[in-house]
Amino acid sequence: MPASSGTPTDWLRGLRGDVVEVHCTCAPTVAADRFRRRHRHAGHLDQQRDSSQLDRQIVAHIEAGPIGLEHVITVETDQPVDVAKVIIALDHVIRRSVLVQRGDASDVDSAMT
Repeated sequence: MPASSGTPTDWLRGLRGDVVEVHCTCAPTVAADRFRRRHRHAGHLDQQRDSSQLDRQIVAHIEAGPIGLEHVITVETDQPVDVAKVIIALDHVIRRSVLVQRGDASDVDSAMT
């Protein structure tokens, strides 16, 4: 996430334990449409943004990619999300992390099957 996004993220790296980032992504046109349909507090000043400015900001956020924590699961959200698959991916990351912490990392991937 770009530093200019207004959303501080550096504190996430200071959290204890394993943190899993679930990075949701979609096409810029989908993101822009979703954003425009949202009703946010007037304090966000959305009414002062022109359409091309919003499009550029969305593209910049998409191009920036995930925050970049140690564990990242990317979820494509252009279509409905299979939540069960996301849960399985989270479970895999957490179990892998536990095995590594225990020192059982010699064959982590085979233990996950």
